Amino acid sequence: MNSSNSRIKKTVIFYTVSFLVLSLILIIYPVIAMSFDASILSLTIFFIVTSIGNFVIQRQSGGLELRNSPRFLNNYSIKNLIMFEDESLSRKYSEKFMAISKDGVAIYSFENTGKFPPAFIRISHHIPDIFVDERFFSYLDQADLETLILHELGHFTYRDNYKKRVLVNLFLLSLVFSVLSSVLIFILGFINQLFFIPVILVSISLLSFVLVLYIAINSEFAADRFAATQKGNTNAMINLLTKVQEFVSIDKYSRAKKLRVKKQIDRRIKRLKDEAS
Repeated sequence: MNSSNSRIKKTVIFYTVSFLVLSLILIIYPVIAMSFDASILSLTIFFIVTSIGNFVIQRQSGGLELRNSPRFLNNYSIKNLIMFEDESLSRKYSEKFMAISKDGVAIYSFENTGKFPPAFIRISHHIPDIFVDERFFSYLDQADLETLILHELGHFTYRDNYKKRVLVNLFLLSLVFSVLSSVLIFILGFINQLFFIPVILVSISLLSFVLVLYIAINSEFAADRFAATQKGNTNAMINLLTKVQEFVSIDKYSRAKKLRVKKQIDRRIKRLKDEAS
């Protein structure tokens, strides 16, 4: 069983056991179910325990990974990716951008199958790991590569991956808790008194979902602006985006992916030009 399935199994088992334990306590001590204050306390303890348990499970499993989720919720899985680190580039840019990433930069090339973007970033032990499609390297000169690394370091500086992971966890936890709390409130017979609990949890889940969408839409432009500012040249970022667009248009991506990337990059270039004018 892979780590993703193992994590999901552990999480489901933990939630189920926690819920059954709480239900058993309510059956053994019905006075808790009949007392409004005791019921609120029980729900609060249940949410705290399950939150801590989820955190421990995710931490032990290396974070949340949603293989079958929409792309904006996904944190690229590199487990089966064919890659190798370019140690000379890693040393070079670790020294050059020490002020941005004090712990250094690791640069990898990888063999793309059309499932990954030409370049992306992951954070491991506070070190930004920057992955670049091995074929995309041939499109880039030294200035382009530096701009690309600065763009990815923009994501690192703004902690985009961390924000997304936290919000995805909050989205899923709030959704699960809203269902469990609805069932528990129904069992307790406090539908009229405690209806606001699942409503609040669903609202938190929806807000988290909207924030993840917002980060997905705006984080790329924020990283574009970061790279352009660091370079002191907006045209350098525009030139890199143009090369990304050209590369995607002729590489092994699907037609839908090519059209989506073209629209996204056209918007990003327009925003950069509008800000520069």
